[in-house]
Amino acid sequence: MVDTISEVELRAKQALLTEKDLIIIKFTASWCGPCKVIKPCCEKFLASKPRSIQYYEIDIDESLELYMKLKKMKMVNGIPALIVFKGGIKEHWFIPDDIHVGSNVPQLEQFFMKCLKYVC
Repeated sequence: MVDTISEVELRAKQALLTEKDLIIIKFTASWCGPCKVIKPCCEKFLASKPRSIQYYEIDIDESLELYMKLKKMKMVNGIPALIVFKGGIKEHWFIPDDIHVGSNVPQLEQFFMKCLKYVC
């Protein structure tokens, strides 16, 4: 099951992360063709991810304000986009530690492997 998250909830969850925890947020939309292409890869990752990785999806049609804020800051530029926040206290909580944009499945698999290496 995939949970959704708001900006306020994201800040609260980041504050609770340990150094070896991750939050992955996928920006998506029900009408997005490339989002549908990567969905099986994301579901495969979800089925085997460790507990130290939290995974959320944000439908940009439901959270347009957050998406537009990140787009304005040049952190995302289109969907699908996955952003990663590593654990630990940070002054600039809103700057992601890693980003994957697009529907290239081999690159997405490499992105997930990097995420796993960080928490293991």
